[in-house]
Amino acid sequence: MLCYTTSSTSTSASSSSSAATTPTASHLDIALQEDVLLYMLSMLSLTEIQRMRLVSKSMCILVNTKIVWLNCLSRLNVPLPVRSSRDQLAELSQPALERLAARAVRLDTNWRSDQPRPTSSHTIPLDSIVTQMAMCQGTLFTAHKDGSLRCWRDVDSTLSTRESSLRREDPRRFVTITPSSRILSFTHLKVCADPSRRAFVLAYIGDGLDRRTHCGVFSIPVDVSRHTDPDSAACSAPMPRSLGHFDESKGVVAIGVSPKSVVVAGSGGAISIIDIESGEKYSAHVQVTPSHLCQGSESVKILRLHVISEDAFLVLTSQAAMIYAIPSHQNPHAGTPVFVHTIPQTTSAWIQPSSPTCPDAMVTLLTTNSQILQFNVVKHREATVWSVLAQSEPGSAPEPTPFPYPVDRLSLTEMQLGTKRSVWVHWERGVDGWPLRILGGNARIIESSLNGQDSLRPAQPSIEFRELTAPDMLNGESKLSELVEMCTRSVSMPKICFDEGMGRLVMAGLASPSLVLCDFA
Repeated sequence: MLCYTTSSTSTSASSSSSAATTPTASHLDIALQEDVLLYMLSMLSLTEIQRMRLVSKSMCILVNTKIVWLNCLSRLNVPLPVRSSRDQLAELSQPALERLAARAVRLDTNWRSDQPRPTSSHTIPLDSIVTQMAMCQGTLFTAHKDGSLRCWRDVDSTLSTRESSLRREDPRRFVTITPSSRILSFTHLKVCADPSRRAFVLAYIGDGLDRRTHCGVFSIPVDVSRHTDPDSAACSAPMPRSLGHFDESKGVVAIGVSPKSVVVAGSGGAISIIDIESGEKYSAHVQVTPSHLCQGSESVKILRLHVISEDAFLVLTSQAAMIYAIPSHQNPHAGTPVFVHTIPQTTSAWIQPSSPTCPDAMVTLLTTNSQILQFNVVKHREATVWSVLAQSEPGSAPEPTPFPYPVDRLSLTEMQLGTKRSVWVHWERGVDGWPLRILGGNARIIESSLNGQDSLRPAQPSIEFRELTAPDMLNGESKLSELVEMCTRSVSMPKICFDEGMGRLVMAGLASPSLVLCDFA
């Protein structure tokens, strides 16, 4: 006797058998250990991680955990806003971590494009022209023509009625810092962070009403710049306090500041080192024209100085880099430099301070023949070692990066550099129209390591320059420099600050009392 099976019965049996042997997405989630899934997610991009939410409910729950986004941020290897530094990421919520990762990817994509454009921009009216600017950990500090200093606590909110209609500044956006002496013109402004006191140290140099040059130092609590409610800030936040006031000689060309000392350099090579805590003042002298360093008949001048540690500061001249010991009560004499390194004839320089992600200070030089050189200051085995990062092999000559525009005696170039992103302002004086160009530089993170022979094996830097544009700001696409020319004159460089982690560019000029803010994230 034959037995037949209908097709529907066969199909049903086959289907039930398949369902029994084929695991669903939920079965996969259960079968795999959580650490395996976390490892898989750590290999995905930001967009891919976000799409994994659609796989299953359990996968969505896993994606919404903090550890996934902490791993994502650590793998991005891009600068982050200082207020969300890697040491503070664990304190943020999961949505905040995801927004931070999305912003970092968006900024990196925009900055690496052929034409980086600000995603948003706005202008804040002021009552007094900005003469100097500085930025530290995302907080903006400005010096004004009326003799006041300002710490900005809010530059992101929309314009108030007073600002939009009357074109007058809103004092709720900033905290005013008043120097002890009446300042007619600020010539230098420097700021650094003091983590031990959760404060900023702000130092200024200015010409006073009494025809003397004054140097002042203020301690500004971090909480002052982070209160969004001005009324609560006025009631509870500690206010800035003066750490000292010192008279300086004429002709100050560079200034450096640290939580413990201020270093001031004069045009003739005289250097004053001021101990902030004790108020004691020490003197040193930089030999700006040593015979063994002079190259040709070019004059030598001090370009920059920077306090690289608690006991040393770096002086960059147009022909040499020198490191001096900071005097103290036990050793009051600075004496001769502890380190000297000859550099090519340089017209402009920038010192990028050390940070948790880059423990060594980085120096960028723009030579008179339009070449860019980068160096690192490494302190190793109790001795300061100057190491060249722009080289292909250890011990070889540095390989410069060409600058796209000619550098001559009349041109001026200012830099705002980070570990990966930079802004370069080049002004060709003496040329028809006196063109002003604002360039965005993009470079890989420069890494180096010491081997057994105490020599360096650095990565080869690669800087690509693109002129920054500003779409829909002047009736269509235009160069960012055209926007700057609206708030500056052809007699002075515009003041520019750049925060690479936030992707924010702040500009001010000498013709219009206003701040222009452009965000690239």
